[in-house]
Amino acid sequence: MNNRRITAPTTTSTSKTGYTARHTPRLLSLSFLIVAVILVSQLAPIAQGVLLPKRIVQQISEKIKIPNYSTLELDEAFNAGKTRVVEKLRHENDLIKDGFTTDMDKVTATSRHQAVTTTLAKGNQLEHMQEVFEETSKILLKNITKDMSDQMDFAESAMALSAIPLTASSIARQAVHRCQEEQFVHCRPSRYRTADGSCNNLHHPTWGKSFSCFVRLIAPDYADGQSAPRISVTGHPLPNPRILSAVVHRDLNYPATYTHMVMQYGQFFAHDIAFTPSSRTKDGKMIQCCPLEPNSHPQCYPILVPLDDPFYSKWEENCLNFVRTAMCPQCRLGPREQMNQITAYIDGSQLYGSMQNETESLWTKSGPAGRMHVSLARNGGELLPHSPEPASDQCSKPDEQQFCFKAGDKRANQHPALMSLHVLWLRQHNRVVNELKHINPHWNGELLYEEAKRIIVAQMSHVVYAEWLPLVVGPDAMKFLKLSILSDGYTEYDPHVNAGVINEFAGAAFRFGHSLVNSVFAEILPNGKTSGYRLREFFFNPFGFYEGQLDSVLRGLISQAAQNRDPFVSSDMKNHLYRPKDNPYGLDLPAFNIQRARDHGIRGYTSYLKFCFDEKISHWNQLDQYMPTSQRMRFQNLYKSVHDLDLFSAGLAEYPLPGAAVGPTFTCIIGIQFYNLKYGDRFWFEHKNQIGSFTP
Repeated sequence: MNNRRITAPTTTSTSKTGYTARHTPRLLSLSFLIVAVILVSQLAPIAQGVLLPKRIVQQISEKIKIPNYSTLELDEAFNAGKTRVVEKLRHENDLIKDGFTTDMDKVTATSRHQAVTTTLAKGNQLEHMQEVFEETSKILLKNITKDMSDQMDFAESAMALSAIPLTASSIARQAVHRCQEEQFVHCRPSRYRTADGSCNNLHHPTWGKSFSCFVRLIAPDYADGQSAPRISVTGHPLPNPRILSAVVHRDLNYPATYTHMVMQYGQFFAHDIAFTPSSRTKDGKMIQCCPLEPNSHPQCYPILVPLDDPFYSKWEENCLNFVRTAMCPQCRLGPREQMNQITAYIDGSQLYGSMQNETESLWTKSGPAGRMHVSLARNGGELLPHSPEPASDQCSKPDEQQFCFKAGDKRANQHPALMSLHVLWLRQHNRVVNELKHINPHWNGELLYEEAKRIIVAQMSHVVYAEWLPLVVGPDAMKFLKLSILSDGYTEYDPHVNAGVINEFAGAAFRFGHSLVNSVFAEILPNGKTSGYRLREFFFNPFGFYEGQLDSVLRGLISQAAQNRDPFVSSDMKNHLYRPKDNPYGLDLPAFNIQRARDHGIRGYTSYLKFCFDEKISHWNQLDQYMPTSQRMRFQNLYKSVHDLDLFSAGLAEYPLPGAAVGPTFTCIIGIQFYNLKYGDRFWFEHKNQIGSFTP
């Protein structure tokens, strides 16, 4: 039975034993002192531009000898890699003929998931350009491991490949040139951001750009060193994600001391900086991985559902479709990295888009110019414009004249609470344009749009750093990492800081918000009475906004308590995700989160205790200082080794830091990310001496 119900936020600590600040061991109360000791000498960004507590991203050990391949050896490897790519394409075409693609004419949880997570055409092209580098890396990795097995492990071997110069091989040079040419950008001085995030950093124009790579805190842990998903340190498979979801991420009701808006603004903000796209076939079809086949698509990584599953077995469902994340175009050898399909900067891309052609389609060029395109509710209120593809968007019901909406981010229609913030900020943009037009009647539409966007992005940034982030990471982290908004004066941009989104942040730590979601979302009606809607009934159902639903949804978000940040997740998210109304079940988000991190090669939880706090874990009971013993024992019964523990699940299980929603490890990762987003953004609204700086 689902217990996550409508509750007002309390004014005192939640009573759940083991997850309150007052139960936090002294070691964790001092955890930021530990972080401070580690970070104090390394606040200056280093090497690849990521602020790190311990070490540089993917730093190659000095003891490792970089392989010296001859021109002939590189030519042969690249030719063999190209042959493998052709063979993969032939296999893919056979799968398409045999029907192993998702039928997007039907509305299912799987088709909805793929519709809102799929790689765009540009990303699809870039991913397939990287394939030859990946296949060549696999070929060379066998040789390098054979030659250097006494010096390094798989991960180090793969990292050594990334340092091999490719200039000697004409075949390699051609592949590099084609790959880099597709990403070339020419920067021009401007006080405005580019739509795709390019040229924010003038020394590294592609940092934070759409379709670029996630960055890492620690080198990936792939089973083969190159791209195969992470496995146990014992060499065995890791625990089944669906079993972990059922046992660890149960549906229990523990209301938080903060409102549901904390959850909702977190999701809205996340859609500004990160989009993890699933692979498609080369010709753009959606990959189907279920039922499980021995010769499935190489990007398949389905979640097998146990035959005795307490929920899915009722419908004889034994496979959840899971397609691996699109690889990003590194244009070099080395381990796989994943693509962030949108801009990494806080630039309102969920409202304005992350590509120039997308942006151009969202605002008006004439009468009245500079405003966002709108549709209207029955009461005359502005809403987002209608979906341009109602027959195929997996949301609209054109036969019933019910249309979903078009936004800068394709996830906007997921559920009403998310849509409410899209509408709120669209209206704010248009209000600012009207004010600017009144003050500056001579401004044209483009100037009105760009200046309004500058103001909106500054307001969005202020809300996140002044009102939302302190609740998440707590006052100590805000102070130590200098994340608080200044009451006066300016901050300073650091061109050495890469604001790119960190893989461990997007793939694990920032998914903490999934535990905050209620099953029932409160609506406060104009007469003050409380109503509500069940989330599972309202995925991709924004039609109430035409009838004036906006205000009641917003009032509900700021009145209802969120769920506490803990390991527990609503059944609406873990059994019914994206469920169409006429279906009895949907997908499992916690299981997908676990599988996604493994897909990305994100290391086990103990690696991040070492990274953040220099804490070397060798025994399970050492985790008792970070999480309740009962939770540790649950993990111990599921995993073969403490070093196998998945970062997402373990991070949710940690005690919270004082004044924070999350525990020390997620605070470490989230804090680093928000430092980079602020100080690595040339257009950050508090920075001085930049072409786009605001006046006092």
